[in-house]
Amino acid sequence: MKKEELEKQLQEIKEKLKEERRRERLKKINEYRKSRYKQKVFYVPKEIEDKEYYIFLKLAKQLGIKTFKKENDYKIYYVEDLLK
Repeated sequence: MKKEELEKQLQEIKEKLKEERRRERLKKINEYRKSRYKQKVFYVPKEIEDKEYYIFLKLAKQLGIKTFKKENDYKIYYVEDLLK
């Protein structure tokens, strides 16, 4: 009788520990995703002259801003801004 109770308690403790580990893992994954995908999107029209755009790209690179060309506009991600 006592052995069965102890085994049952041990099983419950193992399940709680497993659930706690799972929560911690999910918490870490969510923190990583939030830090990785913090960004705001801005569009720069393609009408910008090449010279101005070159200067803009240099400035964006210095500030650590990712730039992507999307269709006719340039899509700029500001990584440091808040998550939408």
